[in-house]
Amino acid sequence: MLSRSQLKDHLHNQHNQLVKLLIILAANEIPTRVSEIRQLALDAGLRDAKTWNISRTLGRSKGLAILVNGSWELTARGQAYAARALGIQDTPEPGPPTIATDLRAEMANLTDPVTRKFVEEAVICYEAGALRSAVVMSWQAAVDHVYNQVLKTKLAEFNTLAASLDKKWEPAIDRDGLAVMKEFTFLERACTVKVIDKNLKHALEECLKRRNAAGHPNSFKVGPRQVAAHIETLIQNVFQKYAPPPPPA
Repeated sequence: MLSRSQLKDHLHNQHNQLVKLLIILAANEIPTRVSEIRQLALDAGLRDAKTWNISRTLGRSKGLAILVNGSWELTARGQAYAARALGIQDTPEPGPPTIATDLRAEMANLTDPVTRKFVEEAVICYEAGALRSAVVMSWQAAVDHVYNQVLKTKLAEFNTLAASLDKKWEPAIDRDGLAVMKEFTFLERACTVKVIDKNLKHALEECLKRRNAAGHPNSFKVGPRQVAAHIETLIQNVFQKYAPPPPPA
């Protein structure tokens, strides 16, 4: 996202400590240990970083950064937040921005608060120009919508099938139980119990591959039109295909 010289310039703007840490994580682009974060800050000329309680500050970021296996990394919301702080706008070409409008329109039809939140974050990421994050969050919204469809219509059949193929399967009773299963496997099982058909399964598998590439530290790049097509696939084949799930009791 930034060169080391650009990082120095941004870190000496009027940002608070949390924003500076988020910018460092965004610039480093890979999961980063506290000692490495501190050294990056010192290398950029932030002498007071010697006394920062980095873990405490990031731990209070309300999900913008998370600790995984001893290293800190940005969530999709954190990437979008850092992009806005940096003034980085990967502005889509004329045309595709309407996809954000379409996605906002679908939000009005979603009664489940968890799915709705995923869609909202996907819109925020796309509008901020955080395209990889938009891919990730729109996928999370879509698979959550399919989870709800399984829970609503085929849960018993799904659990029976899953148990017949995996003796260690614990019957799911909610979305958290379904999320234990790998998503590629979940799509296969959802197809077998006819929650989704084969054509949709193949389309969603391609979206999942894109999500996996976008969601891990690597050199994968996406353009606004590619992201728009990804989101449009999910809108037309997931959000518009199924009736909105009922609100939780």
